[in-house]
Amino acid sequence: MLTFDEDGYLTPDEPIEVDFETFIREFVINEHRADIFTEYRQMLTDLSSLSPGAFYQWINGSFVTRKARPKDIDVVTFLSQQIYDEFEPLFRELRLKYPKVDAYFVKVYPEGHPRGFITAFDQIEWRHLFSTDRRRRRKGFIHINF
Repeated sequence: MLTFDEDGYLTPDEPIEVDFETFIREFVINEHRADIFTEYRQMLTDLSSLSPGAFYQWINGSFVTRKARPKDIDVVTFLSQQIYDEFEPLFRELRLKYPKVDAYFVKVYPEGHPRGFITAFDQIEWRHLFSTDRRRRRKGFIHINF
């Protein structure tokens, strides 16, 4: 069970790992959210066809709050450097194809790779962006492994 503060934000203020079924149960709670989720799920299907290997997502924004009518869903997908390099132009197309999904993609270098520090930096940057709102109030966000 997920915990929310008085502002409707997830707590604690860190990535909160859930499975996909829990995500659906907690956040697809009305018709408006279901409409956004349908577009997200379509993007996820397209993404899975490009990236047959494992990846994970951090999901943020008003969709993962108690707000009844979020504008969209904010998603950062972390996937292998090999898949990212092979399909980067298609990832850009996915961003345009699904306007209700504010999607970003992060390249994950293999452990020990000389550019591994880039992955670490990207994770720190996204964690910082996702763990506070515009008024600098602390909040959590969702982590899902695929």
